[in-house]
Parts: sequence; C-alpha cells; structure tokens
Amino acid sequence: MAIYNIKNIKSILNQINNDATLSIIPSLDEFLLTSDKFKPIQLNGWIKTFRKQSNLYFFTLNDGSTIENIQIIFNTSLNNIDEVKKAHIIKILKKLSVGASLELKGFVIKPPENSKETIEILLCEITHSGIITDRDTYLLNKGRVKTEVLRQNLHIRPKTNLFSSLFRIRSTASFAVHSFFQKSGFLHLDPNMITTSDCEGAGEVFSISAYKLNNIPKLNNKVDYSKSFFKKPAYLTVSSQLQLEALSSGLGNCYTTNPSFRAEKSSTSRHLASFTHIEYEMSFADLNDLMDISEKFVKYVITYVLDKCKKDYEFIDKFYTKGIINRLQQYNKKDFKRITYNKAIDIIDNAVSNGKLKLNDVPKPIWGDDLGSVCEKYIAEQHFKLPVLVYNYPKKLKSFYMKEDVHDNTLVNCMDLLVPYIGELIGSSVREDNYDKIIMNMKHKNIDPKPLHWYLDLRKNGPWRHCGAGLGFERLVGMLTMNNKNFNIRDCIPFPVAYNECKY
Repeated sequence: MAIYNIKNIKSILNQINNDATLSIIPSLDEFLLTSDKFKPIQLNGWIKTFRKQSNLYFFTLNDGSTIENIQIIFNTSLNNIDEVKKAHIIKILKKLSVGASLELKGFVIKPPENSKETIEILLCEITHSGIITDRDTYLLNKGRVKTEVLRQNLHIRPKTNLFSSLFRIRSTASFAVHSFFQKSGFLHLDPNMITTSDCEGAGEVFSISAYKLNNIPKLNNKVDYSKSFFKKPAYLTVSSQLQLEALSSGLGNCYTTNPSFRAEKSSTSRHLASFTHIEYEMSFADLNDLMDISEKFVKYVITYVLDKCKKDYEFIDKFYTKGIINRLQQYNKKDFKRITYNKAIDIIDNAVSNGKLKLNDVPKPIWGDDLGSVCEKYIAEQHFKLPVLVYNYPKKLKSFYMKEDVHDNTLVNCMDLLVPYIGELIGSSVREDNYDKIIMNMKHKNIDPKPLHWYLDLRKNGPWRHCGAGLGFERLVGMLTMNNKNFNIRDCIPFPVAYNECKY
C-alpha cells in the first residue's frame, strides 16, 4: 500500500481541473455503493483540529510536508467496515486530541457541496497512534500560543502552523543557497570548526578542552596546555574564512555552510552564540565582482523560496508578516542601492539634523565610527526602502585582512549589505594580498602572527587577488519571513543558543 504525504495528494489534485476531479473522486454515497472498487491509501501525521458531532468524528491531519491540512472523517453509523474494527477505531478516537500522532488508512472521497475542503479521507483503519497524556495541560490545546511562550518550549514549535511554515522556508532557503553556489561554479567545502586562531582578533571565542573541570592541570597558576588534547589552546571557530581562503588559493571559488560560534555577551533579538555561517571566497575577483554576486545570491534565494513555498507565504502574509510577499518581490525587481561609507555618514547626519532619525541614547556616528544597527536599519528601511550595499569603510574600523584602497589608504575595500528590518546581512571584503601590509595590519591590531603563519605564507608564496563574504543564515531567514515588529533571531533557528540561553 502506498504511503502518501499530504503535499503530494494536494499537488496531484491541483494538477487536475475541477471537472475531472469530480469525475474520478466518488462522493460518500457513490463510494458506499461500489466500495470494493477503491483501494485505501495510508497517511501519517499529527492532529491539528479535532471535534465530535453526533455520530461523526472530524479531525484534520498534518504531516509537515505542507501548511495545508487534510480532513479525516469517521461515521460510526456506517457499515463499510466490520463491527470489531469499528469498535477498535472508536476506542482510539475517544483518546485523541490536538497534537496526537496518527497512522491511518482511508479512502479519498468528495466532500459535500457546502464544504470548503477539496477532498476528505474516510477513515477505515488506525494502525498506530500516539496520544496526548494530559489534554488539559498540553500547551497546544489552549488555542493560539504566543511566540514568547513557544520560545520557552522549543520542542513544541514544529507542531504550530507558524513555525512549521518558518522552518519549511528555512529548509528551502538552505537548498537554494547550495543551488546558487553550485550553479555558479563554487565548490562546497566545510573547514574545521575547532581551530587555534581567532579569525577576527576580537577575543570573543569559546575555548575548548578535554579537561575535567574539577581537574584542570596548571603551571604557574595558568592552564598547562602541554597536557591538553591538542597541546595548545583551541577554540570553536568564529569564522571559517581564513581556512576557506587557503582552499580557494588552489581551487578557485569555494563556499561553506559551517556553523560559527561567538561568545558575545549580548541578549538582543539579533544575536546568537551559534549560527549557520554562509561564507564564500572568490579568486581573481574585485569589489565590484563581490557586490554583484552578493546581490545575485540574495535575489536567487528570494525567487526560489517564493516559488517553492507559495502556501507557506500565503499563510505568513495573512497572519504573521503582512505584505511580506510584495516586499520580497520588490527587492527582486529593483537593483540594490550602492553607496560609499562616506555617503552613508552624510545620510545619517542629514536625517538626524532634519529630525527624520531619532537616535535617543545612541550617539550619532561620525566618520570613523561603526554605523550601528539603528543607523543601518534607517538607511535601508526608511531612506532607500531597499537593500543597500555600503562599501569602502575606514581602515581603522575593519579587520586586519581587508585590502587597503589604492586611492585612499585610510579606507579598505569592503562591503556590508544592509536590509530593511534586519540591518547587516552580509559582511565582506577584498582580501589584503600584500605580505608587508598584512603584517603591519596585524601589528596595529595587536594580533599574534604565530598561529597564522600558514595564512601569511599564502601572501609570501603565490599571492593572488581574491575576495569573500559571510552571511548569517538566520538573518537571511528573518529577512525572508519577518519585519521590524516580529523579527527575533531565535525564531529563525530550530534550537537557539545565545547568551544565558542554552535550553536543549
């Protein structure tokens, strides 16, 4: 017997015109007259709604393949199955409620004319069930549950309409990432997540060891790393960029979907301690190439998810983020704006002077300062109302590996993609390929060159023009599904880990 998922059943019916559908699917009366001509199908899933009316049981089933449910009916007065089997089904049905799991067999029938359903399943057998032990206290039996409550019950979120849609879109976006880079000729390679260097030099790293916490060997009151697993300090990576650069030094264009880890003591709605990091490196390319492919990449993902997740987007647009479909379509219809950092500072200065941007307790950035999330969102969300590529930031503001601008040595060739409601989505740069300059940069930023001797060797022997970028995948999911009223990075990942937050 074939096992169908609900998405397949719905899609098959959508491919058949209404007249043809009516002719091949029997009504209940037609089925009862010639039931021996029809074969049951098997469905599995979780109960979304459940009610009993007189001698009828009605419930909807969802298996996670689509936002759409399928209605199951059971009529205790029908004689299409024997009494023993009927009694067994009724016994199980009396124990079921919202959230219970079910494996069943049934016949596809045409619903009554006044029904909103396209088809129904006439239940004929329950092969397995998983009941809710305490219906009165079960969270999903209390009606619509707020996202704040669900964040405290992460294991329940996949059973809700909202998060099942969000996670299907996330899954589809993940596939789109690979599709884009594979079609663009990039190699997918995931470097090591345990490393001996801090890519950014910011020190916000998670140290790791195989020590027992109550028995850490010390020498002169310091950890004795000679007795550690790696014989040296090791960390969870904050970025796979440096290793990805090494791979691209002989393989050309590469990308990774590795997780990255940041020990930032931040509890904002925009930060995680562990996130999926989409990073890509391009060999023999410059800043314009980097901006071009970054824009194409984001637009490709938007196009892909809007096409593959139509039903989920209809639900989200109606009940969660109104206007999301139109907004994303507008992103794809227009070129992303491209402005220099200097222009961005001018826009912020004018907006503050004209009263269009109120910074409250946040100091207004001057030349040489980071723009900050408030200003970044203003530029994209209110000034341009589109994603914006901001390039050529001050050198003192950025990392040691960014290439100095040939026309102005106070600037580096880098680019941040700012998007409405989210802020920074992509951080990127042309990589400094001059050995002497990168050594000087490391000295100015107090970065020990010893752990990065291999990275410096790439500049000594066969340096090449290259550039690369990093995108926080969870922020991309936020851009695809949320706005300023509901964006929270914790809702973009199945099990968020953040400062003071590691529940599972």
